Amino acid sequence: MELSKLELINVYNNCYFISLVNVLNSLTDGEKLDKYKLNNRIANVVNDSQGYFSGKIADEVFDKCSLLFDITPDKTFISRNKVPIPTCFTVIERIYIKSLINSKYGKLFLSPKEAEEIISCLGDVPDVPINDYLISLPSRTYDYSDKYINNVRFLLMAIKENKEIIYSNKTKEIVHKNKHGYPIRIEYSALYDLFQLSLWSSEGNRPVKINLHSIYGINLTGNVWGEKKSPIEMMETKRCQEPIVIEISNDNNTLERANILFSMYNTETEKLKNGTYRKKLYYYYFDENEIVNSIFSFGPYVKVISPTVIVDKIKEKIISLSSISNIL
Repeated sequence: MELSKLELINVYNNCYFISLVNVLNSLTDGEKLDKYKLNNRIANVVNDSQGYFSGKIADEVFDKCSLLFDITPDKTFISRNKVPIPTCFTVIERIYIKSLINSKYGKLFLSPKEAEEIISCLGDVPDVPINDYLISLPSRTYDYSDKYINNVRFLLMAIKENKEIIYSNKTKEIVHKNKHGYPIRIEYSALYDLFQLSLWSSEGNRPVKINLHSIYGINLTGNVWGEKKSPIEMMETKRCQEPIVIEISNDNNTLERANILFSMYNTETEKLKNGTYRKKLYYYYFDENEIVNSIFSFGPYVKVISPTVIVDKIKEKIISLSSISNIL
């Protein structure tokens, strides 16, 4: 079967198509893959455990690759193309990108000239304000002043160059002054409509998360990360190996509320045959208490399946709450 006749491949945002483009671009970047490795790479990304579609893709690329690739004596692919295959966007994706750039979030990361250049490439798509398709926004939102924008771009520079910063941070309880750390990434919380900085604390030798609107007095210390592991790799050492698995009832928009509440974490969601949903939450150790409290807030609409330590913590909170109720 020819690759062009695989109907699933003809959809721009189909996972098989995108995974194939990513693999071909990795070859363009110089990675060495034979047909077996190419097949496994696509199969793992799209969860094609039987290798049916990914195998056909690999066969087609291998048999008809003379336009883009040569094959070495050891049967690996060598790219003949110096330019990666561009990403194809659907109309809906282009509408989303345009609305995002025109929103208050766009000016955080793009200059007016950069935004204009991108929008000019999106074609004649309608303007849809981003708030029209957000499920909800918190009552309190933050305006992005020039100082805030400058802080974001300063932090992005520090992240890119692995440079240490000195900063102060004001929370509801305390003011932290002249702290040192290496910025790792900037994340967005759909629940609170705010940006947060993940940072590796030099004093505590651990990851820290800070609301960007509360950080001030940011400067470079002159230190550059010198460890063998990058700041991101160090942060990954604090990630729990086993995700929290919860079963979500389909009542009272529980799934939608859970998607918003856990939007700051990496998640996987699966619909079960009984109509409920199973969600896996991948998290760091320092997020555990917050996640437990969030799960508990759903009451009987969410059930913790695993791991045992989280199940026990939920049980302890229920017992503790019952004891307080009995006293009252």
